[in-house]
Order: sequence, then C-alpha cells, then structure tokens
Amino acid sequence: MKNELLVGALLVAASGSAMAADLPVPPGSAPAPVYSRPAAMSGYNWSGLYLGINGGGGWGTSRFDFPGTATSAGSFKTSGGLVGATFGASWQMSIVVFGFEGDFDWARITGSAPCPAPAAGSSCQTSDSWLGTGRARLGVAVREWLFYGTAGAAFGDVRMSDAPAFLGQTVTRLGWTAGGGIEYGLSQAASVKAEYLHVDLGTAQCPGGSCAAGTALANVPYTAEILRVGLNYRFGFGGPLVSRY
Repeated sequence: MKNELLVGALLVAASGSAMAADLPVPPGSAPAPVYSRPAAMSGYNWSGLYLGINGGGGWGTSRFDFPGTATSAGSFKTSGGLVGATFGASWQMSIVVFGFEGDFDWARITGSAPCPAPAAGSSCQTSDSWLGTGRARLGVAVREWLFYGTAGAAFGDVRMSDAPAFLGQTVTRLGWTAGGGIEYGLSQAASVKAEYLHVDLGTAQCPGGSCAAGTALANVPYTAEILRVGLNYRFGFGGPLVSRY
C-alpha cells in the first residue's frame, strides 16, 4: 500500500512540473540568463603597404689612412642632417609583425681633420650626400604600439677630399645596417615612428693624385649612427585585426 501511495505522489509531482513549464512568462519578468564567451575584441592591424617621410640626424666617425707612408689623419667625427622618403610592407600574425622597408634620404653628414704627410697642410674631409637602406623588420604589436628590430643593406656615397690641394674622389659604397624602433598607430591608416640605425659603409679608397700627392693611396672608413622620426600612411590589406579570448 505504501509503495502505491509513493508512486502516485511522484506522478502528481511530475505532472505539476510539466504544467508549470507550459505556463506563459508574466509580463515584466526578466529572461533567464544566458552564459556565453566574451564577444570579439578589435585591435590595430599593422598589415598593409605603406609610404612615408622621415627626417633626423646622423653622427659618426671617419679616418684617412695612408698605408704607403704609414701615416694617418686619425679618427675624426662627422655629423649632420638627413630627410627623405620611406616605403614598405608588413604582415601581422597574432602579435608578431614582419615585413620589409626601404628608404632614400638626402643627407649632409660631414667631418674633417688636418691631413698628415703626404698631404700635410690640407684638410682631410669625409662627407655623405645621400643614403639608402633596404631592411627586414620583425616586431611585436601591443595594440596601437609596435616594437621592432631591423637589419639589412645600406648604400650611399662617400666623398673624400683633402682641400684645397686636391680635387678628391666620390664613390658609391654598399654596406650594412641594423637597429630598432617604436611605431604608434594614430589611426588605422596613419602611424608615427622613432628609429635608430647603425650604418657601416666599409672602407672607401681615394687614389693618389686625388687625395694626396703622387701615388699615395688613402683608405677612408665610414660609419654613422642615425636617429630619425617618420610619418607613414598605410594602404591596409583589411580592417581592424580581430582576436578572441
């Protein structure tokens, strides 16, 4: 008898629950909460082609060595300014940004020191009137900020003279460069950057009669440290980068 009563009570409770589920929700009642993952979050997208302008200053060292006479002008400082154009492309994968960048700058970086024999009485001068680079870039993006390192080839002219006695010589040199920088996205299309580069154009040679009397050959190494700022305009491959938690 007790078992029959227990079964009956369970049937009544079940039927009551089913009827309650079919009842309409009273007006003004809050719907049951729905739990889901956070919505997608948009971030800055560094992918795209870009063009820009840059400008800044450079300083470095040079030297006139005359191996035939075992004399040297010693190391002297060079300094000056530069301004030019930038172009490049970047691709972003998660927080990693990689790409390539090139630039061409008009420069006026120069320095001099008194010449030794066989050009005593003259001023040994080194100058650079243009400078270009072609570099790879690899960085980490933190939303609108990009922190990157860069390295590649550098090329420019090295002008050597020991005025006023001789005309001098100008050669185009190929060397290397490496450095790094910080870039900030003002909008999805525009960004500003600050950048440092070390440039090494190796050792140029000025033949005798151009930088010294007779057949005396001058070896002239040239390096520079470049600090500049720039403004880039990006032609993006797409809209803002979308990432999910």
